[in-house]
Amino acid sequence: MTAAATPLAPGYTVWIPGAEWPRVRAGFESMNTEDPDGPGLRLPADPWPAAVDVAENGDVSYSDGGSVDADVVVGESTGYDVFGESGWTVQKFVLLVLSRDHLNCEIAGRKSPTLAVLAGYWRTPMLVENRCGDIQLVSFITLDGNVTIAECTGGAEPLATVRKTFFAQGLDAALELPGVVLRKAGEPALPTVEGVAASRQTLLRDWVTAHDLGRLALPKGAELSPRDLQFPYRDDIDPDRPVVAYARSSTHRYELLHPVTEELGPLELLCARDGVLQHYADPDTGAERGRGALGPDWAEWIMADSVPEGLRTARQPWEGNSTEARLYRLEHNIVDFAEHETSTAQFSTALELETWLKHALGNHAAPLAVHVLDDVALMLKAEMTPLYQEHTYERSAGKVLKIRTSEKFFYPWAGAADWTSPDRSGHPYQPSLETVMDGGELESFLAVNCLDLNKLDPYLLPAGTRVHLHSWFLLSVGESRTCILFPAAGTMLNISTDHDGASGRIVAREYFSRRRELELERDFAAQWADWLDEEHQLTREEVRLGLQTLDRMIKENSK
Repeated sequence: MTAAATPLAPGYTVWIPGAEWPRVRAGFESMNTEDPDGPGLRLPADPWPAAVDVAENGDVSYSDGGSVDADVVVGESTGYDVFGESGWTVQKFVLLVLSRDHLNCEIAGRKSPTLAVLAGYWRTPMLVENRCGDIQLVSFITLDGNVTIAECTGGAEPLATVRKTFFAQGLDAALELPGVVLRKAGEPALPTVEGVAASRQTLLRDWVTAHDLGRLALPKGAELSPRDLQFPYRDDIDPDRPVVAYARSSTHRYELLHPVTEELGPLELLCARDGVLQHYADPDTGAERGRGALGPDWAEWIMADSVPEGLRTARQPWEGNSTEARLYRLEHNIVDFAEHETSTAQFSTALELETWLKHALGNHAAPLAVHVLDDVALMLKAEMTPLYQEHTYERSAGKVLKIRTSEKFFYPWAGAADWTSPDRSGHPYQPSLETVMDGGELESFLAVNCLDLNKLDPYLLPAGTRVHLHSWFLLSVGESRTCILFPAAGTMLNISTDHDGASGRIVAREYFSRRRELELERDFAAQWADWLDEEHQLTREEVRLGLQTLDRMIKENSK
């Protein structure tokens, strides 16, 4: 270690305050030494180990020759400060860093924590100097892991002043210095109007997919089809009038709008026909609900409204959820089945997911509630994470909850990978919940790969907490100990109801594998659309070609 000021390097230079160095030195050196008993993460530096210099005022630095971009090593703002909690160990820090892509970087084939997460873990500010062409940049990293980038002019001497000011007086004082120009604010940006509007397209795209798969039917005579619904790109959405989707018939232009000036319920959109906002009416009762409705409800309204006046027909007596329709189905032994599926990544709070869940369940009034798990608190404070279980409840058996416990622990920092098993392919631990209702009374339920709510209740976040990329949603059942959990950003949630809403099933599936399955289902439905259409009379040629295709498929799958 030399007692000399570090000159500006052609790559970047990392500074740590001299006042904090005695406290963080041991952690720094454990990541800067090849030690089989060390943390397993290297200091983000190349060459490694890094050579450390000490300035005259005691500030410590190391430099990189330019093999790795400074922004890669600095990383993104962490978005949340979790290191103020007690219970951290080196091992838990390593697990956290490796579980979150935005907290680690790869240098020379090895994983390293970003400087942003190191600043939070060591509870010390850091400063990084680097050049971008002729521009001198400075990254201020505060001890909560937020990164602020500024441009500095004037050479090495003003840079030293900026550094000393930041370490001694804080970020605001450093940004007020002459020649310091803010380039990127440190606090993670709040969702923009355009971003929220674009996220509302997800439910509508899933509605289109449901039609493609034959799960939903169009009104007879509709001029428009689900594929006529157009979705503007996020960059094309006007924040003053955010159009989520639109369609044009021969007589009208329909627009679904994210509300900007009106207060609507969670996930609700406005609908304009030729620029005039419409009021949504319940299709079963005719009662007006106001201007707000969920996107799929408005989409169904648009399809029905596109039926030319002379072609509109009354509903069949078994259609819908009115009391009369349900009695008709009961008298004629007709069973109503419905299925909905969507990605949970679009929901920013538990309330939004709960809103969609109740909408998808329809008449099925199971007592379900949605929460967000504080996964960091669970990993820090619980003596051990809970085991996966299977819960069975039968009201007729005396309201006793039967519990079977597996040998697999719930590990939230693995995300949906926690559902996999090295011994079995696929996702054998993905959770599911089946419920049966007798009117408003919970008759029975079966929860597979569920968890004990009593073990997780101390680690639930307050209502209204915004989820982040690695959050877990928790779905609980009434007053029972039963709950299922799934990653907020990696899950396709499938909801199906049967027997006119008496029974319901919820399955959480890994997002990417489920999307591939849905694409195959959609391709199959498109290929055999005429065969699946009850109203289409197949020609002899269509039958011949279809049988040839079927024969070829059988031979290909028999090899």
